[in-house]
Amino acid sequence: MRSKNRSGIRAKAAIFLLFIFSPIAVSFVNPLSSEAQDFAATANQVQVQTREWANKGRAAIGLCLAYCPDKILPLKIQTTSGQPADEYSVHYFKARNSGNGPKPLVLVPPLPDFGFSMDWYCSGVSKRGMNCAYVKAPVALWNLSLLRPIHAIRSFKNYILENVAASENALNALLSNPDVDSSRLGVMGVCLSGFEASLIAQEDPRVKNVVLLISGGNFPLIAMKSRGGKFKTFLSALKRRVKFTSQADMKRFLEEKFRSVDPISHADRMAGRRVLMINSNEDPIIPIAAANDYAAALNKAGARITYKTLSIPGHNPLRYLWDFPRFFKTMKEFNSSIDFFKTIQ
Repeated sequence: MRSKNRSGIRAKAAIFLLFIFSPIAVSFVNPLSSEAQDFAATANQVQVQTREWANKGRAAIGLCLAYCPDKILPLKIQTTSGQPADEYSVHYFKARNSGNGPKPLVLVPPLPDFGFSMDWYCSGVSKRGMNCAYVKAPVALWNLSLLRPIHAIRSFKNYILENVAASENALNALLSNPDVDSSRLGVMGVCLSGFEASLIAQEDPRVKNVVLLISGGNFPLIAMKSRGGKFKTFLSALKRRVKFTSQADMKRFLEEKFRSVDPISHADRMAGRRVLMINSNEDPIIPIAAANDYAAALNKAGARITYKTLSIPGHNPLRYLWDFPRFFKTMKEFNSSIDFFKTIQ
C-alpha cells in the first residue's frame, strides 16, 4: 500500500514538473504503471495544444523561435593566421511551393550572439519560394575581453574576416546545388552581421542584392557614440591604454584600426547594387548617425538604395515584446525585406 501511495505521489509530482519544465519529467514515474500511461497521454495533449498556440502566434507576428532547416552542413575555413578554424555550420532552407527549376539564394552571415538565431528568417524566405542559408559561427563574438582594447580590436577584426570567409565558402558550396540559381544571389544581415553582409557584397560581384537591418557602417562613430555597455567598457579601456590628445585624434586612430572591416570605407564597391536598409532612430547600439552616413555613402557610390527609419525603442525587437503594436509593426517591416528579395535580380 505504501509503495502504491509513493508511486501515486511520484506520478503527480511528475505531472506538475511537466507543466513547469519539460517532458523530461516522464522519467520520474514507472513507465509500466497506469499513472505513467495517463501521464504520457496528458503530456502529449499539452505538447499538441502548445504547438497549436505557438503556430498561431508565429503566424500572427511573422516570427518563429525554432525552425528546422532542410540540411545542416559542416564548414571549415582557414583563419587569418592560416590555422584551421573550428567548424562553422550552414543551416540550409530549400525553396518551397515554387515549382521546379533553380531558385534565388539568400545568404545570412553569422550573428555575433547565440541568443538570436536567423532560422526564422530563412524559413520565411523559403516559404516565399527562395533558397536561404544561415551561416552559424562556432563561437560568440562577445567572448573577447574588452578590458584589453588593442587585443579586442584585433580579435574583433579577425572574427569579422573569418565570418566573411566562411560565408563566401558557404556561398561557393551552395552554388554547386542544382536548386540554386547562381545569377540571382542576395545577402541579408542584422546588426554586426549586416556589416559582414556589406563586406561580402563588396568583395563578391555575384551578389547584387543586399538587406541590412539595424546595421550600417562607420565603426569609429559607433564606438564613440553608442550607448551600449560593451562599447562604453571598450572605450574607457582604450582611453586608458592610448593617451589621445583629442576626440579627433581618437577618431583617426579608430578609422585606421577598423578600415579593413568597415563597410563605409569600401562603399564605392557597391555601385549598382540593390540595397534595402531599415534602421531605428532610437537605436542605442547603432546610432542613427552611423546608419545615415553609410546610406549617404552608398547613394554617392551609385547603389540603388531604399532607406527606411523606424521608431524602435531599442536595438533588439524582442526586448520590447510587451509593446505589441510597435513590435508587430517592426517585425512586419523586417519581414517586408523578404518581399525585397522576391524581386531579386
